[in-house]
Amino acid sequence: MGLHFQDGLAWDAKAKQWRIRVQIGKKPRKGSAPNKEAAERFRDALRLERTARRLGVPLPKIAPLPPSLAQAFARYAAELRQYRKSPRSIAQVESVADLWKRALGPAQPASLTREDFGRFVEWAGLHTRSQGAQTRAAVTIAKTAMRIVGLPTPETPKVKVPRRSRPTSTATSVRAFLAALEPGSVARVAAELVLRTACREVEARELTIGDVDLDAGQIVFGRRKGAQPGRENAPISSGLRAHLGPWLAGPCRGVASSEPLLAVWSRRAGQPKARHALTPWTLQKALGAAGEAAGLGRTVRGLGWLRNQALTLAGETGATVEVLRRAAGHTSSAVTERHYDQSRRWAAREALAEAVGSVLDAPAVPGISGQGRGESRVQPGTTGDPREGEGAAPESRTYASGDEGG
Repeated sequence: MGLHFQDGLAWDAKAKQWRIRVQIGKKPRKGSAPNKEAAERFRDALRLERTARRLGVPLPKIAPLPPSLAQAFARYAAELRQYRKSPRSIAQVESVADLWKRALGPAQPASLTREDFGRFVEWAGLHTRSQGAQTRAAVTIAKTAMRIVGLPTPETPKVKVPRRSRPTSTATSVRAFLAALEPGSVARVAAELVLRTACREVEARELTIGDVDLDAGQIVFGRRKGAQPGRENAPISSGLRAHLGPWLAGPCRGVASSEPLLAVWSRRAGQPKARHALTPWTLQKALGAAGEAAGLGRTVRGLGWLRNQALTLAGETGATVEVLRRAAGHTSSAVTERHYDQSRRWAAREALAEAVGSVLDAPAVPGISGQGRGESRVQPGTTGDPREGEGAAPESRTYASGDEGG
């Protein structure tokens, strides 16, 4: 059974969208829209065009129908396939499209407003298990889909994601982790590179063969963040040279200097064997196995924790926070103290626990008025009313340095 058009409009229940049909001349003009409001605007524009043709006046310009959000996501996924992006990236876009469909309905137009994003964030907080990371990614992907179909993106509400503390370990565990990686493998070289330079994982993956100069003893990194983003040189230590030298002379021999430094040889379906740059997921299996072998658990899936570990180990040797800040490329020492000065925070907390324990666990703890634990603090001759003796001088207290008033 066909669609029943009334006043030029008909609801297509199967496609979940409105159909438009207006007779202009001998042929009908057709279209579709994700909601009734957009369908009525397009129908009225077609009727205006029909009237202009009958009167012989210049035809008005008809604005194209805005695509639905589902169509925008489909365009995004098609573009990822065109540029041969990873199946994981395509699957993420498709998963986010389904999430938006469940939240706002299948007929939602792609011209999202700030209120639409707000409704989605509120819905995701109630109907998903994500603590915010999935919602933030869904907002970003939706804005990218809007730009792909030529729509402006509005200001969106901020999605807070609880920051998980970066793991740190002992030098012994780090040695065990490195020993579990096969010598000369891309995983071992990548781990040594991040650990010995404190670079970011993405900066290591973006290195080219030409960025490494063993003769000059330096590596040129492309810094994305920090106080001075851009190209920056870093020295090659003797320990790092022991891994980079064989890597350049072996797997990188004869490869163009513009090719990625860290890459793997693999064969994709229907294509000859080729050299591919690392992705965030290439080394997950190898790094996870090494983490379990070193007793670090299953949390090791990338290289980012080694940057944190490098700065923590340097802090344990006595490096100041300012030195760590410069090495990490942070904009302020507060960032370094908050995320990377783990060893000092641990030592401070140990000292705090010891100090509190020495007071609470002592056999007799003096009270404010000098009595021992459990003794009454009411002075003889008083009623216990704290307002009595308000004019007397307060008892003296001794504060630790820097804790006055706290």
